[in-house]
Amino acid sequence: MKLQTIAKFLIGSIIMIGLIFPLPAAALEGFRTRIDYLDNSKFPQVDAYVSVSDANGLPIKGLNQDAIILTEDGSPVVAQSFEAVQNKEQPLSIALIMDASGSMRGEGTSAPMQKAIEAAVSFVGQLSPSDRVAVIKFSDQPEEILSLTEDKTRVVQAIQSIQPEGQYTSLYDAVIKGLASLESQSGRRIIVLITDGKDTGRGVFKSDDAMRELSANSIPIYPMGFGKVNATELKKMAELTGGSAKILPSELELSRSFDEVLSSLREQYRVRYISSFPADDKQHELLATVSYGGGQETASYLFIAQSGSIPVTLPDLQPNQVVGGLVKFSPTIDWPSALIESVDISLDGTQIPITKSASEGFVYEWNSFNSGVTTGAHTFLVKATDVGGNTGQASVSLDVQPPITVEILAPQDGSSFSGTTQIKAKITTLPGVTLGKVSFFVDNQEMTSVPAVPAQTEYTTDWTTSEARQYPVKVVAYDTAGLFTTETGIIFVNVEPGGFGGVIVIIVLAFAALLIPLALRSRKRKGAVIVGSVPVGKPVLYEIEGVNPNQVWAIGASELKLGRKREENDIPLKGINASRRHAVIRFEQGLYFIHSINAENPVMVNDIAVAEKQALIRGDMIRLGETILRFDS
Repeated sequence: MKLQTIAKFLIGSIIMIGLIFPLPAAALEGFRTRIDYLDNSKFPQVDAYVSVSDANGLPIKGLNQDAIILTEDGSPVVAQSFEAVQNKEQPLSIALIMDASGSMRGEGTSAPMQKAIEAAVSFVGQLSPSDRVAVIKFSDQPEEILSLTEDKTRVVQAIQSIQPEGQYTSLYDAVIKGLASLESQSGRRIIVLITDGKDTGRGVFKSDDAMRELSANSIPIYPMGFGKVNATELKKMAELTGGSAKILPSELELSRSFDEVLSSLREQYRVRYISSFPADDKQHELLATVSYGGGQETASYLFIAQSGSIPVTLPDLQPNQVVGGLVKFSPTIDWPSALIESVDISLDGTQIPITKSASEGFVYEWNSFNSGVTTGAHTFLVKATDVGGNTGQASVSLDVQPPITVEILAPQDGSSFSGTTQIKAKITTLPGVTLGKVSFFVDNQEMTSVPAVPAQTEYTTDWTTSEARQYPVKVVAYDTAGLFTTETGIIFVNVEPGGFGGVIVIIVLAFAALLIPLALRSRKRKGAVIVGSVPVGKPVLYEIEGVNPNQVWAIGASELKLGRKREENDIPLKGINASRRHAVIRFEQGLYFIHSINAENPVMVNDIAVAEKQALIRGDMIRLGETILRFDS
């Protein structure tokens, strides 16, 4: 008797301790971990949505980042961010399966069918606009009365149309039907099942068939059972798929169960990370291991390292837009900036040097002024590449023009004047280019500079000279930043004798006339005569660049030789590209012809090679090696 008394006391004590200090439900019955969804639409950035729920299917909140460890194919990943979210971003595809067998009929407003309809309608009202629902009823056999749709009005109408009928409960057939309705869908898919009975065995599929299909499809199922249900079967279905079963005392608990299901679907942890895999469209496995209440649970999710095209647009540039100087490219790249590895810009297929702006975002500058690119239309292509090997590009045709344009309005090329005249220039700039100053050059010497004035386009200066001869004139414009300098082509202006200056010129010419015969007699050959000034109308060569820049060479009727060897030629040439005997000029049939002697080193007239000989006309620019001459008459 004593032993029996002691045993009873111990058992009673254990029961009392259990009642006073119950063990946490999670520790007693464990918890569930599931990777609900994986957003890899911008792979290699991945968003993994992880759900953690207790044994009753309620979400476990308050976990920190250390509680959830992710691995890809066994290798740990480093989380960029971790947060608890109410996930309404990813739409749900829900197969709502409702028992419509005769046992659901009941009586009055407390009938099981009526309560199931009310709870289901309330559930649908809490869904997001993008969530989709299919409605399936079953009794003797299943019937899909509404396929997946976002139209919640139609969903409610379908639910409210269900009436109890039939004698049997084809539960497993209905589950297979629900799987089929979700088969072609991507994203988050779930099955919600309401039943008050067990399968009667009159359907096509059996328990093993349903379990096998549920396991193969990995679609979570949330059975809600009351009445004479097979609780073991419903729980097994939920465990196989990562869902949770609600075994209820009556149909009055359906509304609360629906709320718990929706809460478990919405309450998630989002872990964002950058995958170490390239975007190679191969399959990998993600594992989420959760530590909670002294235990660990691991969930698996197979995913594809999905390749994609990076969306790139050029909203600030329009087709055929005129650009020049510092050209700014501000592409819109709809991709995580942390993933972008490089941005390259090419012009007509050739990559150009760009400088990233100090401002945030994707802003780049290209200096067209120093690029050597010809003016006119060119195709620009902006290409972005991320760390996973994805690329995206956008192209646009742009009209490249000089940032500054200078035009001499007066005097005209080849015009003549005496005394004083005005040099007038028109300056235009592209938008974004600010003019700094305008300089006027005569005889390659800066005569004067004037500061630029906002909105002013024409600039003038007076030019007075007493020496009668031909002068080269040019105008140079500078921007304020010192990046762009643009000059006009050289024009030639003739200053005629006039007034006292004219007398001086006549005396100089007379003196030159006395010296020229002496110079001619001292030469073994007759050829070019070097003069300080030449009367307008006489044929001359004006040396712009070369051994004797600014020199004027008079051309007579005899042959004129040009070459690198000084003692063998009338006009010496500069540079290693000048031949020893490069060219000759002869007066033939009333015209002056230049003859190219060396075919491998041709004479260039107006930047066009002379094959054998070419007649010269006023204004022709002649290049021989590094010497540039202008023919005038």
